Amino acid sequence: MNLITKQLIELAQNTRYERLGAETVHECKRRIIDSIACAMASFNHPLSISMRTLASSYRGAPDAALWGTGVRTTPEMAAFANGVMVRVGENSDTFIGKGGGGHPSDMIAGLIAVAEAAQASGQALIEAIVIAYDVYCGLMDAVDLAAKGWDQAFHVTLGTVLGASRLLGLDESQMEQAISLAICPNMALRQTRHGELSHWKGCAGANAARNAVFAATLAQRGVIGPSGIFDGKQGLWSVTGQFEWPVLYHGDSLRMVARTSIKPLPVCYHTQSAALAALKLFPKLAKDTISQVHVHTYRTALEMAADGAHQWAPQTSESADHSLPFVVATALLHGAIAPSSFQADRLACPDVRKVMSTIQVSEDPALSSLWPKSAAARVTVETRNGVQLSEEILYPKGHVNNPMSDDEVATKLYEGVSALAGQDKGKKIVTTLWGIDQNGVLASAIGQVLAQTFG
Repeated sequence: MNLITKQLIELAQNTRYERLGAETVHECKRRIIDSIACAMASFNHPLSISMRTLASSYRGAPDAALWGTGVRTTPEMAAFANGVMVRVGENSDTFIGKGGGGHPSDMIAGLIAVAEAAQASGQALIEAIVIAYDVYCGLMDAVDLAAKGWDQAFHVTLGTVLGASRLLGLDESQMEQAISLAICPNMALRQTRHGELSHWKGCAGANAARNAVFAATLAQRGVIGPSGIFDGKQGLWSVTGQFEWPVLYHGDSLRMVARTSIKPLPVCYHTQSAALAALKLFPKLAKDTISQVHVHTYRTALEMAADGAHQWAPQTSESADHSLPFVVATALLHGAIAPSSFQADRLACPDVRKVMSTIQVSEDPALSSLWPKSAAARVTVETRNGVQLSEEILYPKGHVNNPMSDDEVATKLYEGVSALAGQDKGKKIVTTLWGIDQNGVLASAIGQVLAQTFG
């Protein structure tokens, strides 16, 4: 057995709820609440509706809930449809590591589905999520797969399969096969993140979790995967180059789940600081006074959110929420950024396009030098009468150095639920999620409370 495979299995088998520090458990529950908040905010997104409809045609035993409905489906399809809801609104958490960044909460819906199907406890679910985050973030720190053309969805697959394997009670030999069965068929191309962004941006992570659930289930059934999955002749290392696993945990060490940033706004992480700066400028402006806007930011933000023609004239909501000019113009004009900001009729709004035409985006080497510990931006607006107004954000709200409070995370869920079922129902969901690790509580309580809320 390859050393990395051995380390991954040891991580999965040795993680115990009672050994997790209180802070790790608390941060894990915050990510669960945040993920449900994201899903509920996107409950009526066309892609969410379409994927729930698709998933509802699948039946199986054991099964898992489609969130917000009384419908049950296979664990794999629950992982997919619920995962699309978490991700499609571009408001889920973000991890920035040495090898790039991504959205580890893409794994949560899949792990909840497996935990529900396995009749696992809420404590077991927390163990699985902590394991999955450690694997996802550890891989992100170990090697820059994005530079080699591979997508962050692969990190989702590997993290989810380890968490799912633990929930299913796989032994060491079965876990080895689950890892192989997750890796070999599921390398994902990073073209998902380039050009005019498509529906697949909101589906890629959910699909990766679905594939991981299937891989763990295959291993549980005794299916054998390819040997040498890391170090074989054409194993993973033949594509990525050899790397070492960067972190091993002992006792109650604070785990990786505490190192992700929670988003306050439904936009690409690389646009958060610029958007927040523009929102601070909004009360000082009238839209017809804007003459010129200059955004200074770090190089990665410029490359990811302002370096393509599609980002200056986005044609899809997926491209718009990854467009620094569109996000800044929207914030300056409307003083708010919400899911409705990216509806089709907003993309060609003449007022927004007019402000976008005044925007310049430049790299500030000083801000680039702070990346990735900071994700900074400065927005400067010049008015028609020559007045300059400027705001700079070094750490966007939700960053590990500027975290959202528990109340702010809960409010994010209340806002997502209120339009569907009222804020009181949101409070019931939050109460259930905070108590998911109480003795005797099963992970299935999540699907039940969501079904009761909207059923």
